[in-house]
Amino acid sequence: MKTNSDEYKVGTFGLIMKGLEILMAIVYIAMGILVIWRSTDLFNIPHQFILPLGGAFIVYGIFRSYRVYSRHFRK
Repeated sequence: MKTNSDEYKVGTFGLIMKGLEILMAIVYIAMGILVIWRSTDLFNIPHQFILPLGGAFIVYGIFRSYRVYSRHFRK
């Protein structure tokens, strides 16, 4: 018997997508930290672009984290 509720069963694909969304949020934040910390050694980025680029990665990672939280963990 089916019920009309907002809750739904999360299938295998849904769990994989949730995991990938969490992973990508972590990757963006880690990439921002890596750019700020070691950008001249690893990526050869000019000094005037290090903080804006790293900050943009971190802010976008935080934004993605909030979207994942609001979509999957808040009820």
